[in-house]
Amino acid sequence: MFGNRLKELRSYKDINQLEIANHLGISRQAYGKYENENRQPDYNTLVKIADYFDVSLDYLLGRTDVQTPYFFISEIKASDESKYFNSIILILKKNIDNLKFIYSILKLLMDNNKLF
Repeated sequence: MFGNRLKELRSYKDINQLEIANHLGISRQAYGKYENENRQPDYNTLVKIADYFDVSLDYLLGRTDVQTPYFFISEIKASDESKYFNSIILILKKNIDNLKFIYSILKLLMDNNKLF
């Protein structure tokens, strides 16, 4: 799970193993072992990886499929999308038990190219 998550995140960010390894201060080979699940990072490296990809430790370790907890998303201020994220957060807080409603809002935003 961990190795697959790393590969997906690295691919999404469109970087190679050497780039992330340099950022982490490790060799490319050591990083490659993380992706192949032949080696596990220490705690400090794990935190650096989560910070670099802006995801939670729980996501990296496969404990959740949510990359970033909502309290981080609501802090997004620099992009036009921030108003949509904040609206979604409010909807989630008020309607957490009504998943169909939440799905319809997200689908509407995505269909109208207003999200991502």
